[in-house]
Amino acid sequence: MHLCVISGPSTVGKSKVVTRLSKHYGFNRILSTTTRPPRLEETNGIDYWFVSDEIFDMMKQKHMFLQVDENKMGRYGYAKKDIEQGVCSYKPSVLDISTRGFFRLKKHSDIITTGIFLMPPSFSDIEKRLRSRGTTRGIDSENDITNRLEFSYQEMEKAQYYDYIIVNEDTDLTCKYICSYIENMNGKR
Repeated sequence: MHLCVISGPSTVGKSKVVTRLSKHYGFNRILSTTTRPPRLEETNGIDYWFVSDEIFDMMKQKHMFLQVDENKMGRYGYAKKDIEQGVCSYKPSVLDISTRGFFRLKKHSDIITTGIFLMPPSFSDIEKRLRSRGTTRGIDSENDITNRLEFSYQEMEKAQYYDYIIVNEDTDLTCKYICSYIENMNGKR
């Protein structure tokens, strides 16, 4: 079927959009495997596959991942089998990934993807959201905020390489746009 890849800067609402697409719009959500500990509201097998460093290393050594990323919070990877099963289903699949991950996926995979980049209404929104997140989301210092803002700016510079760019002001409206784009892409095939 189809793989919809969602990217965007920190705090833009990628996870919220992916969750809404899977719960309310019939998309198949592909989960990332991660070594970071779950947050209070997260559940293994629903939000992520939470694994130990040892299991992650074993999966990586066995080339089980199609894409791997690492940051200060932990390591993340999308298992080949999860992506292949997702795109073989009769409904569109969705995942959220960094721009680096998106480019790797496009380069090293034959899977047909639609890249959607979510933009904040303004860059200052990112800083406000980062400050409100606090330590539970890896924001431990002013330096962390500065680094995340710099990384967010770098991510936004790569938006031009995506199929679609959406300013995410309203989650439901963003999801409707995505559904429309996927319908349009499927109609072209």
